[in-house]
Amino acid sequence: EISEGQIKINDDYIKEYDLQSLRSSIGYVPQKAQFLRGSLDNNVTMKLATPAYEALIDAQGHDIVDKGMDHLIEESAKNLSGGQKQRVNIARALAKEPSILLLDDSFSALDALTTSRLQKVLREKYSKTSQIIVSQRTSSVMHADWILVLDQGRIVSEGKHETLIKENDIYRRIHSLQQEGVNTDDQ
Repeated sequence: EISEGQIKINDDYIKEYDLQSLRSSIGYVPQKAQFLRGSLDNNVTMKLATPAYEALIDAQGHDIVDKGMDHLIEESAKNLSGGQKQRVNIARALAKEPSILLLDDSFSALDALTTSRLQKVLREKYSKTSQIIVSQRTSSVMHADWILVLDQGRIVSEGKHETLIKENDIYRRIHSLQQEGVNTDDQ
């Protein structure tokens, strides 16, 4: 339920969708993933018939796949690093083959190189998937078709990265501060 305004998907009001079909069409990657004690495969697919291996590769989980799809994931995924947990979490959403992908600050536990590679896969292989990226890092959204800049929960500006750099003080300041901490040799 929304408090005001309207939500549409493909020009249809969201209330016109069957809740089950709506949920099955959305891949959601929360900031903090939940894990079950069980195989890597089951933690990606959640016991559904979906392609776990390919989704893990797409999520830059090569090192995780090397452990084997039967690798035991402990409760709360204590035996995975923060970045590995996040990549399994992303793979879980990709394995659903969603038409809408919602990434909620999903790159925060990933290093810059992994983030860059993952974003390239999302742009190229998942170009037909609508992607909503929530992030505090401008580098995570700079390739987006449209960016909304929020301040205190309100939209204060919107546009493409290049336009926001030129025209929005908040966005420009955040981007500049984040770029100061980036080693240009890594890019």
